[in-house]
Amino acid sequence: MVLHKKVEREFQKKIRDVLYYSKANPEVLGPTITQYLKKISKQGLHPLKFYLLEMIDDYLNVYEMTSEQELDEVFDYWSDSEFSTDFMKEIKKHDNILRASEFCLKLFSKHIGLYLDIHLLGKRAKSTKAYRKINEIGDTTIKGKLKTVGFQDVKSIELTQGPYHYLSFLCYDEKNKNKFLKRVAKALEIIKSYSPDSYERFCHFTHTITPVNEKRIVSYSSQKLPGYSTINLYHRDFVDMMDDLIHENGHHHLNCYLNFDELIYEDNDKIYYSPWRRALRPIRGIYHAVFTFYWGMSLFKDLNDKLVFDKINYFKFTDKELLKMKTRFAEEYIMLDYSFYDLKVANKQGKLTKSGLKLIQDLEKNFKNCIHSYKKVMKDIKLQSPQEYKSLVKLQEHLKEMRKLYKF
Repeated sequence: MVLHKKVEREFQKKIRDVLYYSKANPEVLGPTITQYLKKISKQGLHPLKFYLLEMIDDYLNVYEMTSEQELDEVFDYWSDSEFSTDFMKEIKKHDNILRASEFCLKLFSKHIGLYLDIHLLGKRAKSTKAYRKINEIGDTTIKGKLKTVGFQDVKSIELTQGPYHYLSFLCYDEKNKNKFLKRVAKALEIIKSYSPDSYERFCHFTHTITPVNEKRIVSYSSQKLPGYSTINLYHRDFVDMMDDLIHENGHHHLNCYLNFDELIYEDNDKIYYSPWRRALRPIRGIYHAVFTFYWGMSLFKDLNDKLVFDKINYFKFTDKELLKMKTRFAEEYIMLDYSFYDLKVANKQGKLTKSGLKLIQDLEKNFKNCIHSYKKVMKDIKLQSPQEYKSLVKLQEHLKEMRKLYKF
């Protein structure tokens, strides 16, 4: 896929830049790291390698800020990092930002070294005291002991398309592991059957699923860790799970673009109303929401369109599940319709790059073709559940009020 090739070229370029910097400043990165970077400079891209390079890039940036004595930037970086507690303790102890930063740089360096050993070189670390647990890649603590999964992925579900071939499933919950795995496999089988475009996109961008057991968390992913989705499989129903899988895949898809191109000119002006957050958001929040929620809408459109003609209904959806899929499609359609307009306004304000505009225009073109499915689904919901229909009408009325309130 062309998109993956572009990210891979950017990845290799960044490795060359780091090696060039390291050659001029040999004291900054150790020989083990530089030798490993040389080794992978001509290899294919893997999410765990990408994450290593992103950590090294962060390390070099804060190293430079410390060397240049950029106190505000140094403070902001460490305060928002996994080393924030250590940083604030050092500040309290010595009342010196640069000294605290130098201390945390040593911790960061040790963490990077241990990450390399554990996750990429397959070494068993004598001590993991300096290692910071990374939940997104499947790290966990069981009975006080750190458990990690290295470069040898847990290959669980075969993918019939895309670059990864298998979907890895990282779960230490032995009681629920098989149940969760079957649910994910069933969800992908349904998506493949009824929404083949969604399935193909999933195979190209999702690499690993990690369950999370926390009521307040739905799902999340990171731009620094392409293909890794953390999904709440404990407190979400089956329809929600299908949505979450495709939603996080949308983030991975968008992050592929962001890892080699600029799509928006970011600012912190919170002037656009987000139907999803029910709050004002900067352009970044609206752009990301439209791109990622669009794919969930597309999935539920396909499911609603095709399940009508499935007389056998092999997957045996309940009436409640079928209604929920209709409602989810209608909700997303209404909210996307609102926010596509705001992105047009943002473009007139000069906040979208040429690439960013084209990407959104391609989505909107397909979105406009959903109008007939949307009208039909609204009629179905009105007949099947007047209460759900009233909620959707209420959402429309709310967004009309917000349009008047936050007009440009």
